[in-house]
Amino acid sequence: MIAAGLVGAVVSAAGAILGVDDVKPDGGSPTIVPIVLVGVLIVAVGIWMIVAVFLQRGPEPEEAALAYEWAWDRLDFPILWELSAPSLRDGRSQADFVADKAAAYGDHRADYVGLIEQVVVESIDAGRLQAVVRTRLVLGPRDTRDDAVEELTNELYLKRDGGTWRVAAYRLDRRAPVRIA
Repeated sequence: MIAAGLVGAVVSAAGAILGVDDVKPDGGSPTIVPIVLVGVLIVAVGIWMIVAVFLQRGPEPEEAALAYEWAWDRLDFPILWELSAPSLRDGRSQADFVADKAAAYGDHRADYVGLIEQVVVESIDAGRLQAVVRTRLVLGPRDTRDDAVEELTNELYLKRDGGTWRVAAYRLDRRAPVRIA
């Protein structure tokens, strides 16, 4: 009974807002009811979408760390800029960042692309807003006559920035030995 009264009030209010004069006192106008129902449905779906976006966690810190390591392997500077926190961008726009990195590698770019065969997440220490991800990079043989494989370890320090993990700092772990097989 209360629900019917509430629906009647909503229909009457919608009729007044929309300027429909033929709303019956019992709220039964066949022209306004579908409009109100569609409006309520649109509002409900809108609220649901806002809540779903707000609750979405986004990628985990290890996913951001892996993407960062692979972007360096490919020298994909636009992706590196996206994955970097402002502290690594040095106040540069994406265009300036990409141009500076491309100029730094210059004609030797091909020498540095595709060195990594595998990236392994060794450990993750993640909080709500900060994380440290330790990765092991397995490098492939650099010379076809040499079957040596090197493994390097990096520590990436990430910060959550608006729902996205970004690399704020990284370092080659000097405590971890470089193994040449």
